[in-house]
Amino acid sequence: MILDEQQLIKNILTDYYFSAQKRNPRFSIRAFSKKLNVSSSALSEILRGKRKISLKKAIQYAEILNIEPKKIKQLREAFEKSGSLEQLKPSQNPLKEIVITPDRFHVMSDRKFFSVLAMLRSKNKSPESISEKLGLKINEVKSALDELVKTGVLKKNGNEYSEEERVVFRTSENFPLELMKKRRLQNNIAAKKAIESNVNGECGYFATVSLDKSKLDEIGPIVEDFMKRLSLFLRKSGSEDVFEINLDIFPWSK
Repeated sequence: MILDEQQLIKNILTDYYFSAQKRNPRFSIRAFSKKLNVSSSALSEILRGKRKISLKKAIQYAEILNIEPKKIKQLREAFEKSGSLEQLKPSQNPLKEIVITPDRFHVMSDRKFFSVLAMLRSKNKSPESISEKLGLKINEVKSALDELVKTGVLKKNGNEYSEEERVVFRTSENFPLELMKKRRLQNNIAAKKAIESNVNGECGYFATVSLDKSKLDEIGPIVEDFMKRLSLFLRKSGSEDVFEINLDIFPWSK
């Protein structure tokens, strides 16, 4: 869970590794472990969430990687508050989190990929039924399924596609701004159509607040945690309907 201090340092290390690998494809786990002065096996366990590290080590790694002071402060506070998070344990999101690599970021930027994935959880999950339900061409559906296999989101056995249960996918934080804008534009267009057509079951909640912009970085983890829990609550096996859930924060002031 992203509010957990171990998840936070894991995300920092993962994001750095993917960014370094994007700049230099030869940058390996072995090279990364050497930079951090830790064994490659131990680093692999940390990145997989199999090994916990102390605050001292977490800060040490962050400083070696020249992580910005604001993020180091956030990391320190997460460790200090870890005890107070115990009250969240009973309702903690049990979804396994998998980080999508930068070379597959384009999958996250197009709503059709995860709409197709959502349809695979329904009873009618053939490419033909998905095509009809989502209003996509059959070739688009098949192409999306193959892309999801390449990304590691799906597994293919013959003509059958399947996914690991209770998995959530995300990018590292260096998700390109232009791809994020593309996805949000798709969402806004879909929302406009839904509002104009008065889709049954649609609901919206709005809040207008005054906000210190320096607090925006602290909002991210809280919003992500909420969205995961909400998605888990809404996820019903066998459903044939696909919905998009967005939580946008945007300014009215100049």
